[in-house]
Amino acid sequence: MLGINAVFQDHFSESKVLQKQWAYLIDDNHRQQLELELQEIEIQEFRIEVAKVLPQFGNAPEDYAGRQLASVVSGATNTKLSQSFSKMLLKSAKKDYAAKKYEAANKKFAKFIDKYPHSARIPEVYLMLIEMEYAMTNYEKSIEYISHLVSSYPANEVTGYAMFVLGDIMQKQERYEDASDLYRTIQEAFPLAQIKKRARKELRSIGLE
Repeated sequence: MLGINAVFQDHFSESKVLQKQWAYLIDDNHRQQLELELQEIEIQEFRIEVAKVLPQFGNAPEDYAGRQLASVVSGATNTKLSQSFSKMLLKSAKKDYAAKKYEAANKKFAKFIDKYPHSARIPEVYLMLIEMEYAMTNYEKSIEYISHLVSSYPANEVTGYAMFVLGDIMQKQERYEDASDLYRTIQEAFPLAQIKKRARKELRSIGLE
């Protein structure tokens, strides 16, 4: 048991070095990158150290407490680190998105979707991808993401907001009847007052309320 404690006390050694370096960084982009690297190192180091510890425990009854400790620590702590990394990754992607650094944001959003496909933030990520592709006039890609939201998260309010982007695309293509049908569908499908109000506004703007 003492051996386990020593392992877990030492496994963040490289992370501590990075934390000291972090204090001297001035540039915000470098700080962001360091945050991501720090989280990745912590996760990977933890997995490696747990892998080293687990083989020490056999199947004998007296080893049960050690196996249980390793199981609890590896499950709870690794989950916590993973959640922390997901937040930092999404925060960094959003910052790039807000700064219109679309290529960097796209890569980070794609990484988030790949690593955390069951996250509650996935619809939000897709909405930002939709708006980003729309801003770059990549309408087909934007519509592809909208279709994914509609098929995978039909009742999510984020999907309602994504459909407004589709309406904008239809209007740019002068498909006003299709756009009006879409806004009426949004009004009926989503109970959120803010979405209904916006749908009515869009219908009035094209004179087809």
